[in-house]
Amino acid sequence: MATPDNGYHLDSIKVNGTLTANNSTVTITQTTTIEAFFSLNKYRIEYGVTTVGGTLVVLNAADNSIITYNQYVEHGTIIKIEATPINGYHLSKIVVNDEP
Repeated sequence: MATPDNGYHLDSIKVNGTLTANNSTVTITQTTTIEAFFSLNKYRIEYGVTTVGGTLVVLNAADNSIITYNQYVEHGTIIKIEATPINGYHLSKIVVNDEP
């Protein structure tokens, strides 16, 4: 059985170069190579400004690239949130995953 580390998922398992299902059984009759392939989990980023009065930009903190709405980022990505009110408004709160 192949068990991924935290933040990863199992992509595939190969036995002697052939894809095999996780938790399958294999009868060994020769020298056998077993490989497990894991990938980082990815998560969708959703955001928006719930009222008028400003802009919200979400950035990848590693390179300051803009993360667009519904874009996927890898597990462990650090984001930076920039909320800018327009003249006459102020920022009342930022909520992430329903937590202020």
